[in-house]
Amino acid sequence: MQVFVLGMHRSGGAAVGGILQRMGLYAGTTPPETPEEDYPAGSWEHPNVVALNEGLLALTGRDWSRPIGFDLRRLAGKLPTVFQPKANALLGDLEDHRPWFIKDPRLCLLFPAWKRLV
Repeated sequence: MQVFVLGMHRSGGAAVGGILQRMGLYAGTTPPETPEEDYPAGSWEHPNVVALNEGLLALTGRDWSRPIGFDLRRLAGKLPTVFQPKANALLGDLEDHRPWFIKDPRLCLLFPAWKRLV
């Protein structure tokens, strides 16, 4: 089973991630030893997924706090070289731990790129 948790910041995604983890799905990360104030149980965001997604947004001059005008089609030529090799490697690692989930608010914008790979 592969699960992608889509939801913008502060929409309950961390709670869903915690539930999925308790149900036995692998998140590729563990709660932080020093909990964040906003997420005492952890945000369940895989750091490599976050870095990859932030990099994609940056290629279009956007980030999680400035998504207005984001258009995934502007990345079409860069996805095969910039995104897909790293995403495939990450997904391959997750596949060794099925069932798994990825939770990152940036997926609200970038899920179509990930969906092509699974």
